[in-house]
Amino acid sequence: MNNTNLIKITGTSNQIPESVLIFLVVTGIILLLLLSIATLYLIFSLRRRTIVLKKVDYLIEDLTYKSESLNVTVETVNKVSNYLLSLDAVTQNGFKSAIKLLAENKNYIYSITEKIKTGVEEREALDKKKPSKSSATKKSVKKNTKKETTKKKVVKK
Repeated sequence: MNNTNLIKITGTSNQIPESVLIFLVVTGIILLLLLSIATLYLIFSLRRRTIVLKKVDYLIEDLTYKSESLNVTVETVNKVSNYLLSLDAVTQNGFKSAIKLLAENKNYIYSITEKIKTGVEEREALDKKKPSKSSATKKSVKKNTKKETTKKKVVKK
């Protein structure tokens, strides 16, 4: 038997019809275009997502900073109101309540005095580090200003 007879008997052949090839090529091109569009959309959506996440992060950071500064304000108002209440109690009950108040808040008072002390020391250190202008530098500054004033500008017409 011949090979062509076997193909006819089984009903299969090695050749694909031309219309099927065109259909497969067109389908492949369409799928490739869809894949490229989906990839571009994914890239843009991920970029937008990172921008939104950065903005949310900045918002949370800003809110955290503001809440921290608000906490300090609330604590200060709370302390001041406690002291006013204590002052009222001192005026009504005497000095025993004032001594009790100082004993309760001695750590807070110590921390305030330490902060003031370190602030003063840092200020003094900065004042010592600032160079004072000597007479030589003052003379050089005067010479530079004289040179600048003696230069003439040439105006073109």
